[in-house]
Amino acid sequence: MPSFSKFVVFMCIIILLPLIVNIVDNAIKIFNVLKYKNCISDKIVEFSKREFVDFILEFFERSYKYEFDFKNDDIYLKDGNIYRLLYCDNKSCEKFTINDARKVIGICESKGVKDVFIFTTKILSNDVIDFFKSIGETYDVKYIYGNDLNVNYKEFVCKFYNM
Repeated sequence: MPSFSKFVVFMCIIILLPLIVNIVDNAIKIFNVLKYKNCISDKIVEFSKREFVDFILEFFERSYKYEFDFKNDDIYLKDGNIYRLLYCDNKSCEKFTINDARKVIGICESKGVKDVFIFTTKILSNDVIDFFKSIGETYDVKYIYGNDLNVNYKEFVCKFYNM
């Protein structure tokens, strides 16, 4: 009899072992996902250009209640009576340089737009921010950039409600 009970215990362990391993493996995966759930930039870096634009539009629609207008393959955000050109840039681990800022202003000039909203995963240096402030009388530039995307979603939304 003792050998039969040992055999039953051994069989139970053999049958339950894969189930236990699977449960532990899934728990580890869940904890890894939860560890990064508040980091928006990790998700944005994975987006294709189309998914990135969809994410931005959904963010603006939920956070700002902006309406959108599409003209000649451009997206405009309706900000009260103002239509802002939306400029999107999804290149990570790069700096948004003065040349990039001038490129955006050039795009605005070519389209006859004075208001622009820049959404980029790049890092804006103080020089670029100062440049945007210096052209503030001619162009109204709002921006969300890489450093802003490293906060959790609640802080991210609160920052731009107070912008």
